[in-house]
Amino acid sequence: MSDDPSPDLVSSTAEVFMNPGDGSRPGEITPVLKRIFRSAEFWAAANRRAKIKTPLEFVLGAARAFHITPDGHELTRVMHRLGMDFLEFPVPTGYPEVGGHWINTNSLFERVRAAHDLAHADSPDGLSADPRAFALAHDRVTAEGITELFLAITHGGEYTEDEFRAALSQFGPNRPFDIDLLPDADEQVRRVLAAVLGFPGNQYQ
Repeated sequence: MSDDPSPDLVSSTAEVFMNPGDGSRPGEITPVLKRIFRSAEFWAAANRRAKIKTPLEFVLGAARAFHITPDGHELTRVMHRLGMDFLEFPVPTGYPEVGGHWINTNSLFERVRAAHDLAHADSPDGLSADPRAFALAHDRVTAEGITELFLAITHGGEYTEDEFRAALSQFGPNRPFDIDLLPDADEQVRRVLAAVLGFPGNQYQ
């Protein structure tokens, strides 16, 4: 919901955890989630897309959204670069959920690098992406249509005109109506996907 929930919500949720009052046993998670989901704070506009994605959410979210064929070893390598070794956090509380742990100058650079690697993955026996085919499967054949599709998926439709223009510019200045007329259409669509995955707006849940 956010990295800084109100003390009142924290207190009332903790109380539900200890004393559910609905027939559930203390410590069960379902009543806790109901308390959070039914709170006004959960639905507040200020808390929409307010949390930073962990490396796991960033990498697997991109893979699932754009039908990138997974390769466990390669995805684990990418997550390692982003500072999240899978299932290897040294204490039982698990990796932090607060954005400050995951976002700094170096990690942002690595996320942009990871976005490029995911969009350009082309291994016949491992990690593989085909954003051009993905766009065609969604009946998008123009540069503008493909850009809109990728931004709608990664940004939930909440992107700026500047972001749209920046992503669209990856196609270059001379864009035919149908991107299949471009001699390097595959590479240009991959560049657009890499740019969109690396945008600040895609770093939020």
